[in-house]
Amino acid sequence: MLTTLVLSRSYAGNLMSQLAVRYIPQPFQSLRDVLNHPSVTMIWEANTAYVQYIYAVQSGPYREVADLERVGRVEFQRATEFPVSVDTSVRNGGHVLMVEDLTAKVFMAHDFTATG
Repeated sequence: MLTTLVLSRSYAGNLMSQLAVRYIPQPFQSLRDVLNHPSVTMIWEANTAYVQYIYAVQSGPYREVADLERVGRVEFQRATEFPVSVDTSVRNGGHVLMVEDLTAKVFMAHDFTATG
């Protein structure tokens, strides 16, 4: 009887936690995924060390980012413009915000607070 109680409570707890957590799809897990997607535009922060590195590197994925800028798949914006871009371009799915992990977590937390 005790074993049945423990198993049923465990199952109920797992089921409740799976139903309570909202699944948010994240189709891009790496820079390579973004580079391989033909229709997405990347938004990078302007005038940073990352941008300087993109222009200085001779090969690899960051060189491909510099090549995509010539095609029009890369935009550079100031950090103060990011909230507007997140609400419009990124939310619609046509753009990807390329920022550091901490900055991305701040934007996700703000979005969760605003939308629930």
